[in-house]
Amino acid sequence: MKSIFKTSVLTMLALSVVFSTSCKKRAEEVADEDLPEATVTENSESSQDDAQADEMYTHVYTVVHTEVSNVEEQSFKMEGSTIDPDPNVTPYWHKDSIVVGPNKYYYIDTMIIDFGTTGSTWAGKTKKGKIRITKDKQLITPTCITKVELINFYIDGKLVEGTATLENKGLSGNELTLQADVVGGKITNTDQTFATWDATRTVLIQYFPTNVYATVSGNSTGCNHLGTTYSSTISDSDKLKFVHGCKYPLKGVVTLTETGKPNAVVNFGGGTGGCDNIAVVTVNGVKFKITLD
Repeated sequence: MKSIFKTSVLTMLALSVVFSTSCKKRAEEVADEDLPEATVTENSESSQDDAQADEMYTHVYTVVHTEVSNVEEQSFKMEGSTIDPDPNVTPYWHKDSIVVGPNKYYYIDTMIIDFGTTGSTWAGKTKKGKIRITKDKQLITPTCITKVELINFYIDGKLVEGTATLENKGLSGNELTLQADVVGGKITNTDQTFATWDATRTVLIQYFPTNVYATVSGNSTGCNHLGTTYSSTISDSDKLKFVHGCKYPLKGVVTLTETGKPNAVVNFGGGTGGCDNIAVVTVNGVKFKITLD
């Protein structure tokens, strides 16, 4: 009897430990939207500025790829074929034709996309100003170098500056991989605060008539709107993903480093799991949320 009683007591104690531990774990699970808001201490300002830069420059890459592809798809035909580009687009053709058999073809040397002063909306963003594009080959040709200059250019009321160089690293089906380097990037907010940004990114763009998405990986350095310098890394295994019509990264992980602070790991796959403005930043094992503008 003593042996049975002792076994029963031990079993009950073990079960109570299991149940109490299980309850504790469930109690510690907090929905992303219920996490405490990150403060400057958690690198939240750098996280938001870095995310905004990726969002805006990736949008520029997608616009460039879409517009150039649309025009060259029509123009890279027989000499004399009718060209009907977007009315916002002014293409300048390469002066020498490319001869393939009995036919002559052309590609674009330079293209200016002018969104005007009132703004034009595409993929959920309103743009004003101009994008000037120059390149040395047809866009789909591997090693094609495309230079992108932003001229008095705004996205959603924010001034976006800088120069990007896009190198075609190869086309696979409908997916184009670009090496994207941004120099002198700067975003000025509507309250006149600004952040600077330089980056080396690998950008994969897939385009369909009803859907556009892009994935991004690589490194960046910047100075956030409070004047604090930082660096960021996006690994190939945790790329940022942007989809048509959503201004925020749908998923992806960014690791941010600031001098004198622990690293902050920012996960954009939080919140509802769909298109939302919540990211989760983890510092020393503690989670906070970031609400993106």
